[in-house]
Amino acid sequence: MEEEGPTTTSGVSINNCLVNASCVAQNDSIYVFGGFHLFTDEVFDDLYILQRNVWRKVEYMKGLRPCKRCDHSATSWGHDRIVIFGGLDSNDVFLSDLHVLNLSTMTWTQPLMSGPIPTGRGKHSAIIEDGKLYVYGGWCASDTISNHLNILDLETFVWQAPVAVKPRHSHFSFLFRDALFVYGGISESLEPAAELLVLPLGTSTEGIPNQASSNNQNQTELVIHSSQSPGTLGQRFAQICGNVLVLLIVPSLCYRQSTLDPENALVRPSCGLWTLDLADCARLAWTQHAADSLPETLASGEWHYFTMAKHCPTLYVLGINPGVSGVAREPVHQFGQNQQQEGVAVAGVSNLSPTNGLLPNDDAYLAAVLKLDLEFSTRGVVHTPVDKRLVQDMGLLFDAVNPSNVGPAVEMAARDAGMKTVSHDVEIQSQSGDCASVFAHRLVLLTTWSHYAAIERSGMYARSGGVIIVTMPERYETVRQLVKHFYTDALDGNLSVETLSTLLVLSNMYNLASLKRLATSDLYARLHASNATLIYVSALKSLSTSLAQTALKHMMTHFGAVVKSEGFRDMLKEDPQALDAFWKSVPLQSRVVAHGPHSKRREGSFRREAHLALQRYSEDVTDTGG
Repeated sequence: MEEEGPTTTSGVSINNCLVNASCVAQNDSIYVFGGFHLFTDEVFDDLYILQRNVWRKVEYMKGLRPCKRCDHSATSWGHDRIVIFGGLDSNDVFLSDLHVLNLSTMTWTQPLMSGPIPTGRGKHSAIIEDGKLYVYGGWCASDTISNHLNILDLETFVWQAPVAVKPRHSHFSFLFRDALFVYGGISESLEPAAELLVLPLGTSTEGIPNQASSNNQNQTELVIHSSQSPGTLGQRFAQICGNVLVLLIVPSLCYRQSTLDPENALVRPSCGLWTLDLADCARLAWTQHAADSLPETLASGEWHYFTMAKHCPTLYVLGINPGVSGVAREPVHQFGQNQQQEGVAVAGVSNLSPTNGLLPNDDAYLAAVLKLDLEFSTRGVVHTPVDKRLVQDMGLLFDAVNPSNVGPAVEMAARDAGMKTVSHDVEIQSQSGDCASVFAHRLVLLTTWSHYAAIERSGMYARSGGVIIVTMPERYETVRQLVKHFYTDALDGNLSVETLSTLLVLSNMYNLASLKRLATSDLYARLHASNATLIYVSALKSLSTSLAQTALKHMMTHFGAVVKSEGFRDMLKEDPQALDAFWKSVPLQSRVVAHGPHSKRREGSFRREAHLALQRYSEDVTDTGG
């Protein structure tokens, strides 16, 4: 993760202490609309744009702008529109109107809607996918939390019948693999929610949730327990990028846990960045990214707004940073929670007064911006998805020049796709036992593999009939998958653990972040006592600490089966460094507990038992000459 550090914003002065406005990232710009003054309760209808850290106020716009409001949703629609829905107006009336801002012409329109229009609400989530607006939950009149999902067709502007769901407000929602996911927010019990709600959607063109009745029985709750799971305290901001759910927690608020401490002791939440790989179903666990000084940076400031476009690896956090804005205060505030939605964040400071220590200051709440680059190629947080059609075409191109493993069907598919077969101009020879070759295109390798570009610059290659010949010591299947990855940014689904482990090592050797992510994900899913040692060794060599720790834990748990595996024998014979690392990882007070259906339970020192096992297998290796 690339952290550029907080920077000062300049330009026009934004409304003092602006909270609960919408904040949307669109085309390298940030749009802030509405909100209210924290101390005077004045509600606004102003639109501000941040470009290159300079704020400007949009004074002139065509059409009728929305009325003054806060707690509304603002959602990116395509590349040139923003959709405003709902919120709370200056008379504390919940709204259910919809407005569209065309960014190319700066024109507001208010489409005429029909169908069962939702009741007024604020602090809801709103996302747009395939021409439909999905509005989930929200805070409604009479202090109730909506338990409805409302879907609007953005072509006809007709609302579909509402679907009953679990109540939430101040949450985040997104679509992934034909299901609507909801994370975080406040539940019906008015407690911070940690579970992930999943609602399957129908396969029809209407995109209606596949529910036969009006209840929410088809909505699944996923409670993810892992060693790195984020807490429920703090302001949580979330967004989806490819297969990864990105979660940022900022400690701009201190929480008073009155149920635990009647004296109102302050509890400061953890802050930082977490991710959840939704594609890795076999290992659905949170990962915390302790990158550089990010937690310290977040803790030193007071951050109120977050925005990150869907499937975009750039994240922006806006607020106060004492080292930048010079605003003196002590961040001691009451409980607050942020609304989270697509490309949107709403400031969650509530129940504050000047006596809390926060000093009013012009545009202080938007005085600093922290930009984080989450691209996997820099630090490995998220992996930017590749266009599926491009992947398919590039895969056909690769198969077309490697005819030894494909038949007429692939050639016909390439012709149907309108592709002309381009002759290969690079041959990569496997120097392993099979001595086969993989054929590729020089232009593809030059743009995707820096190691190949270095080979060309150095002239360390052979040439035959205009074809550049490069050799590699790895087996043919490994070389084939490595080169194919440069075309498709993917791996085949039937690879052996040995091939995946070698690819993982190569990913570190050649600094291929995407390959490392793919191989690591597959190895997590394939972990077994028979291959745990092989995965452990490859994880050590590739500096994949988390995978190495997971494999090590598996080895400890299934030690009896592990020491009988071929991978463990290979580690004894061929990799003394990995063996030493394994040995040093065994805790001094560990115990071996032997269980068997026909034997008594037996315990002993893990180190002693492990030493005896290693000694026995070392003797076996010596006796067999192996």
